[in-house]
Amino acid sequence: MTSLRSRLAAGWIVASVRYGIVRTLLVWRFLSDYGVRPLAFGAIELASSALYGWASARLVLAIVDRRALLRPAALTLVGYLAPDVYIFASAARFPSDLLATVVGIAVASLVISAIGLARSIRVRRQIGRAHV
Repeated sequence: MTSLRSRLAAGWIVASVRYGIVRTLLVWRFLSDYGVRPLAFGAIELASSALYGWASARLVLAIVDRRALLRPAALTLVGYLAPDVYIFASAARFPSDLLATVVGIAVASLVISAIGLARSIRVRRQIGRAHV
């Protein structure tokens, strides 16, 4: 991986972990009364955030370089879904308004992640063309 690619991938991992820290604090504040253990969620979230950042950077590069996508796509999906799966598996019953909020946040973050990945692919393709 080139130096620029390494820096971009590292930046994406750092951004993913920072987002995971924010999510952990929000879960601690709003979901701990409903059976979600904040420390367990935090451990899952931070590990998953690092995995997501690493795997999604690899996925973008695989798409740009037209390489095999299955492994980085599967790891990206696992890294993305694991914390949300934990929330729904561990939570007692959420009030309907809180459930709607949690699902809404999960859907919104999925859309934002997809847009971010698409943007990363487009930027890296443009960078690649500029260096040809």
